Amino acid sequence: MSPKSDTCPTCDDLNNKILATKDNEEKYQEYEVEKELHLRKAEKGQKNIQMQTVQAKNDSKYHVITFDLQQALPTPKISTRPAFYKRKLWTYNLGTHNCGIGVGHSYVWNEIGEKRIRGNSKLLEKSILMTFMETLLVAISDNCCGENKNWNMIFFCLWVISGRFKRIEQFPVPGDTMLPNDRDFAIVERYVRWQVQCVYSPDEWICVLQLSAKSNPFKVVQIQQSDFISTTELNLFLQRNTVNKNKESIQLRNCASMVFQESEPFTVTFYEHTAGEIQCAQK
Repeated sequence: MSPKSDTCPTCDDLNNKILATKDNEEKYQEYEVEKELHLRKAEKGQKNIQMQTVQAKNDSKYHVITFDLQQALPTPKISTRPAFYKRKLWTYNLGTHNCGIGVGHSYVWNEIGEKRIRGNSKLLEKSILMTFMETLLVAISDNCCGENKNWNMIFFCLWVISGRFKRIEQFPVPGDTMLPNDRDFAIVERYVRWQVQCVYSPDEWICVLQLSAKSNPFKVVQIQQSDFISTTELNLFLQRNTVNKNKESIQLRNCASMVFQESEPFTVTFYEHTAGEIQCAQK
């Protein structure tokens, strides 16, 4: 069996607990049940992606995308041993996948123009989101609180829905669910492993991305600093309310989906096990 990388932390934690409690039948069964429940949730997330994709293929006003940030790409990429210890120039690839037509998009930038997106600083404007108008958009991501379940992402969705979409639904899925982006990234990594010996400049990574998928090439867009927007003004304009209309506290980390509607521009509907609504009121 080959070694695995980027494994699910929940599965790793439960597997270790199961191995450590083989002599304790009660605890062993408890962790086995917890793991089975976790895997069923992941399976449900995978089926949800498949169902949404089928609907997107049959309805021109219904769009489904997935998005994720690929592991940073180093420059230079060379085989010389001392280079491993040297400071690298990093290139970043925000991958989106249009599930309705089965096309992957890569939005690429590097440290020369703009450093890695930080949670409280900037978000991309020049993206596939801007190509859909007057439609229902379903945006599916992984379940990372730091990247995808935070107030900057919520404020960005509230901003982008204005005049563009009727409704946005975002579904952060469990760690075991494979996104189409993960398959796109795997294609790039396989191509780099077998076809690319060296990379000497960030621009070469754009060529690598363009050439990596033979049958269905990725649409690669080079991002400039002017293509970013700041969320600072949105944070001043919108208030972070962490309670719903019933004054009940809602934790973003427990969120299973978020819904944004043009008809209610300052309201986010969060779904956990039960529906909860947070008002993001204008200051």
